[in-house]
Amino acid sequence: MSGLILALKRSDRAYYISESDVKIYSLEELQYYIYNNLYLVTESFFTPGLADYIINVLDLPVLGKKLEVMIKKGVSYKDMVSLVLSYGSYYTVGEVRDAEADMRETGDLSLAEKLKSKGDNLVRNNKYIQARKVYEALLSQIDKGSKNEDFVATVWNNLGFTYMGLFLYEEGYYCYKMAADCKLSQPILDRLAISALLSENKELIEDVEKQYGVSSDDLDEYRVYIEKSIRKIRVEPKILNNFSDFKLRTKENMESYYSRVDAVIEGWKQSYREEVN
Repeated sequence: MSGLILALKRSDRAYYISESDVKIYSLEELQYYIYNNLYLVTESFFTPGLADYIINVLDLPVLGKKLEVMIKKGVSYKDMVSLVLSYGSYYTVGEVRDAEADMRETGDLSLAEKLKSKGDNLVRNNKYIQARKVYEALLSQIDKGSKNEDFVATVWNNLGFTYMGLFLYEEGYYCYKMAADCKLSQPILDRLAISALLSENKELIEDVEKQYGVSSDDLDEYRVYIEKSIRKIRVEPKILNNFSDFKLRTKENMESYYSRVDAVIEGWKQSYREEVN
């Protein structure tokens, strides 16, 4: 698996997860995979082969045998997820509870709906790069003609939102255009116009006018809306609250200012690490 994972014991022999074409070599990698791919984990994920790998390759007989018994009894996959994630200390009690809550929320959904739910949760946490990958993976698996048009339109709309959040306005526009092709609505039309104007791409603006009948007066109204929204934007609150120390410029205040600014920047860096994992 890619990414930095601290494994206490790593085997030379891999366990292959066919659903994702992934190989894992440790309990921690298995836990990481399950936690970050809950939408793919069902009863079929937990096989006698996985239990055998945990017992004989990872040398974790207590966990493996518990899992083996649960598989034979036909216990819910949710209980098996909780068992594996709770073993050791890779995930905290709170993180395991979050995973259990996610499973309760999405347990009866289809795979497509689970993928969308995962993307939506990432968007709510402003993790646009990760959300974009999820939506793109979902769209690659579904055929527009074979699914509910509302569902497909919503996925394209949400993908467009991730691009807008990354200031990639032209890409956002084309996503909204795909959503409109599935099912045109006023909110989609609004987003088409706004993304075209923000892109400052004349061809896109002309496309909005010709393809969707948006008048020049309508575009002027959208421009006013954009200007008002921009004026509402404020400096990062944590930086703004620290600015009083900067204005005073005493040695003590500056040390406090730099310390708190460093903390904010470190938070941004951590968010970035999470985005690109």
